[in-house]
Amino acid sequence: MTHCRIAFRTRLCVTVFINHTNFNRRHRMGQRMLNQQNITLHGYTAPEAAAIVRKALSDVEHWMLWAMDPDPAENVMRGMLGDGINNSGAIGTWKWSRVPCDLPDIHTWGGHIAKGKGHPGYCWMGLVHVKGGKGEEFHIFSYPRPDLSVNREYLVSTGDLKMLRRFCRDVDRHYRQRRKKNIVSIDVHGGMDIELDLKSMERPCLPDTMLNDIEQQTDLFFKSAALYKRMNIPYRRGLLFSGAPGTGKTMMVRHLIRQSHLSHKTRPYYLGVNSRTDDDDIRSFFGNAQNNKRPIMLIIEEIDSLFYEANVSRSNVLAMLDGISPLNGVMLIATTNNPDRIDSALLHRPSRFDRVWTFPIPDKTLRLDYMKATFGLQGEDALLNHLAESTDGWTFAYIKELRVTASFVSLHAGHTALTPESLKQAFVLLDEQFKAGEKNHPCEPAKSQSVGFGARARRGNPL
Repeated sequence: MTHCRIAFRTRLCVTVFINHTNFNRRHRMGQRMLNQQNITLHGYTAPEAAAIVRKALSDVEHWMLWAMDPDPAENVMRGMLGDGINNSGAIGTWKWSRVPCDLPDIHTWGGHIAKGKGHPGYCWMGLVHVKGGKGEEFHIFSYPRPDLSVNREYLVSTGDLKMLRRFCRDVDRHYRQRRKKNIVSIDVHGGMDIELDLKSMERPCLPDTMLNDIEQQTDLFFKSAALYKRMNIPYRRGLLFSGAPGTGKTMMVRHLIRQSHLSHKTRPYYLGVNSRTDDDDIRSFFGNAQNNKRPIMLIIEEIDSLFYEANVSRSNVLAMLDGISPLNGVMLIATTNNPDRIDSALLHRPSRFDRVWTFPIPDKTLRLDYMKATFGLQGEDALLNHLAESTDGWTFAYIKELRVTASFVSLHAGHTALTPESLKQAFVLLDEQFKAGEKNHPCEPAKSQSVGFGARARRGNPL
C-alpha cells in the first residue's frame, strides 16, 4: 500500500512515502496532498534545476551534472542522508547539512521495511552542503527528473572527480556493513519488495530434461552478451511458463532469480497483474529495463489477465514488449494458468516469447521427490512411496498443504515435528477434500496443448 505524509518542521520539510518502483503512477496521490498545502511537486530538467541552485547559491559559478550509473553509485548516493528525516549528519569523516532553496526538503521512502541493521531504502531531494575531514567542500543538489524518478542525477558544485569518487566510496563503505548478505531483493511494482534467501536449497521438481533446458536457456542468455552483439541480435529473451495452478511455475521463477543473481548479478523486477493494473503501470514496469547496465529479469505473473482483468490496452503492451532496449540484457519471464486466454500476438512472435514450457501435473516420481525434499521424514521411504502412489493428480501446492496440515496435527498432538502418524491423518482429511473438489484443485492432468509462437492461432480467439 502506498502512503503519503506531509510533515512540517521549523522550515518547510515534506516527507513523501512512495514506492519508487511505482513512482510514475502513484505520485498523483502525493501531488494532490501537496496541492492542498499550496506546494507543487513536478520534475525538473537539468537547466531548471541549475536555476534553483544558482538562486540559492549565487556565489557558485559552475555546476556539474552528475549522472548516476544504475549500480552501485545510484544505490550508494540515494541513501547518503541515512534513515528518516535528518537535516544534518555525518558519513565517516564527511559532514553534511541541508541548505534552504526553492525546492522543499523532501524525504522519500522506497517501501523497504528495515530488519536488524538493514537500510530501509530512504531517498532524498534538496540541496546539501558537504564538508570533508581534509578540508574538501562542495554542494550537491538532488531533484526529481521530468519523469519524477529520484536520485538518478545530481548537480554538484565541483569538477573534482577524484574527490567525488572518494566521497562515493566512503558512503558505500559506511553503509556496506549494514546491508543484508545472501539476500536478493525483487522490486515489486506497486507493492512491497520481496526478499529471497540466496542460500535456500529450494529446487523445482520437474522432469530432468525440462529443468536442465530452462536453466541452460537462462544461463546461456546472460553469458552471451558479446555473442549477441557480434551477431547483431537484439539482446533480449522471452520465456513463458504455462500450466495448472500449483505445478511449480513460481517455484521455477524463484530458482532462476537466485541462480541468475548468483552467477550474473541480475536485477529482478516483478509485476503482479490485477484489476488496478493500467497502461501507466505497464510503461513504468518496462521502463526498468531502460538505460540499465546490469542484466535485467522482468517477471509478469498471470500474464493472461492483462487483457481480461487489467485496465490496459493491447497496443501499449505489445509496444512495450517490442520496445525494450536491446542493449541491457533483458530477460522477460511470464507465467500463465490459462494459455488459451493469452493473446495470440504474444505467442506467435519469437521476439516476444521465444520459448514456452508447459508445466505438467507431477507424476509419482516428481511427487515422491518433492515429498522427500520437503517433509523431513527420515527412514519412512515406505510411507512416502505409499503417499506418492495415492496422490495421483495432486499438484505441488496440494502436497505442500498436506505437509502443513500434518504439522498442525502433530502440534495438536503435542509433538514438535511432523510425524508419520500425523501425515497419515492429514492425508485422510485432504484426500476427501481433494476428491470433493472443495478447493477447486485440478483432479485431472492438464491436457497437452499447443502453445507458443509456432502454434496455429486458435479459432474464435477474439484477440
